[in-house]
Amino acid sequence: MRESMRTGIPILIVDDDPRQRKTLTDILSVKGYLPVAVASGKEALEKHSSMQPRVALIDLKLGDIPGVDVMAAIKKRDPDTQCIIITGHATREAAIAAVNLGAYSFVVKPYDMEELLVSIERSVQLQESETRYRSYIDNAPSAVFVADKAGEYLDVNEAACRLTGYTRDELLQLGIRGLLCEEDTEKWGKRFAEIVSAGHASGELRIKRKDGSETWWLISAVGLPGERMMAFCTDITVRKRAEQETLRLLQRQTHINELSVELGNVLDIRAVYDTVYSHVRTLMDVKSFIVSFYDKEEQLLRAELAFFQEKPFDISTLPPIPLEKRGHGTQSEVIHTGAPLYVPDYRKTRENGTTEYNIDDEGTVRDGPPPEDAEDITRSAMYVPMKNEGETIGVMQVQSSRLDAYTQDDIDLIAGLANVAAVAVRNARLIETVEANAVKLQAALDATILVLGTTVETRDPYTAGHQRRVAELSCAIGEDMKLPAKRIEALHVAGLLHDIGKMSIPAEILSKPGRLAEMEYALIKAHPQVAYDILKEIEFPWPVADVVLQHHERVDGSGYPNGLTGGEILLAARIIGVADVVEAMSSHRPYRPTLGIDAALEEIKSKRGTCYDSDVVDACIRLFDARFSFSDGDAG
Repeated sequence: MRESMRTGIPILIVDDDPRQRKTLTDILSVKGYLPVAVASGKEALEKHSSMQPRVALIDLKLGDIPGVDVMAAIKKRDPDTQCIIITGHATREAAIAAVNLGAYSFVVKPYDMEELLVSIERSVQLQESETRYRSYIDNAPSAVFVADKAGEYLDVNEAACRLTGYTRDELLQLGIRGLLCEEDTEKWGKRFAEIVSAGHASGELRIKRKDGSETWWLISAVGLPGERMMAFCTDITVRKRAEQETLRLLQRQTHINELSVELGNVLDIRAVYDTVYSHVRTLMDVKSFIVSFYDKEEQLLRAELAFFQEKPFDISTLPPIPLEKRGHGTQSEVIHTGAPLYVPDYRKTRENGTTEYNIDDEGTVRDGPPPEDAEDITRSAMYVPMKNEGETIGVMQVQSSRLDAYTQDDIDLIAGLANVAAVAVRNARLIETVEANAVKLQAALDATILVLGTTVETRDPYTAGHQRRVAELSCAIGEDMKLPAKRIEALHVAGLLHDIGKMSIPAEILSKPGRLAEMEYALIKAHPQVAYDILKEIEFPWPVADVVLQHHERVDGSGYPNGLTGGEILLAARIIGVADVVEAMSSHRPYRPTLGIDAALEEIKSKRGTCYDSDVVDACIRLFDARFSFSDGDAG
């Protein structure tokens, strides 16, 4: 008989035959086990609670309780206890039933003691394996669920309880479908049996916590023997929310970009307003849309555009509104604060104001609020500032007949559109002022370039002056290379506008003090194309749009957006490309301190002829060798 190496392992013997109890007790004691023998099922359950055996040898037929019932009670108390059924009345059906109820093995009397000892040894090994499994599951950082093919939980670990807020017993009763959000219940509810048969599955799903909140999980499920499956789940809520926020920002910027591109071809103020309104009415609920400009000298707000129920309204009938003191009025508050104002219940908020008008059914403007029983009245409204060069020059308002009709996303979107409109209106006004006098046309163009060139810098204080300094260095390089005056003038304009495309990038990305995510960097790389789309229809006397489009191309083809090489890149673009790198590296950025002019010059030297045009690099180095410096002293 094989010698057992086991010592001190408790084994419970349940048999109403005293001779069998003594025989088993003596042999197992000699083998180093710690056997405890009882004659009834009741005694067995009492002993189990105190001794917690690793293995239980249970006679199938006892005087008080059937052996299978004793085994079921023990397994319910401690699933890790391995049970071996012993009987003198063996049938195939009885053996199958015992195993299905959780028995490790089924031994028939008279049994071979060697085989019984082997069975005990293997059951101990299995129990130890399951103990290690339980330790691994309980200490796993991920939530672990074991379920059957119907989606009912058989086991969960502590991490699952922490992530869901439920206790273990609550989860076992709840089942998988009780955790899934409604949409995912339909998607995953049919897959449990498939996972069991296929052996694996993975995906993302939303889980309802006990407190009602929703979380996102990454799930990886594998099939187990016995038509079961095990799922490992990791909480990815933070990542999903970040992705959703990025998507929200991208969607918002897409609308702003589309408006920017469309307004790039619009020079008439009324056409600007109509274009903005056509965008707004397709994006949200709009009962009324009004644009007012602020007359700073007279302290008045004057309507410049109004739409009511999708119809234009004669603004000449709308009286100007005096600027109220701080804390009163709605448009006045926006002028004072320079921040958006949301009014979810207009009737309550108007009590803080002193000036209000309403329009009756005949279109007549009357003092005071509309009658309380009027049906089509303003119940909620958004007011956002129209800013140009940091100054609030007007207010754009959107009204609804519904209470609390707008979200923060709506407010952010309208604020972005309002700023684009402000730039376009300012440009249109500049152009209008010079239409009557051809002599002032060049001045208007210069003003437009200045407004466009500073649009990005007003949103990002860290790069203030960047475009002007790039233009300054580009012109100096052009002069060193003996370019004609006309081409140097083109360098000046293109340098001032080369980053205009960054107006499409959220300010939080421009000033992010760390590494950009892939989607954020892709948005950055799109700015030359956005700039080109804005500038291509403006009739400059030089190919400014093409130069701006190409200023991130590199002579070895490693640049963007089109991977141009060598002579395919305009010389002006190659010059601005070098000036852009030198100025950026020698200036402070939110994601790093200044690297200094020496590092900047070393960068263009090391990549001379590969990334950067050799002649342009040589001219730039000659300038700094001759002690070139930027006029404001901020870089270089």
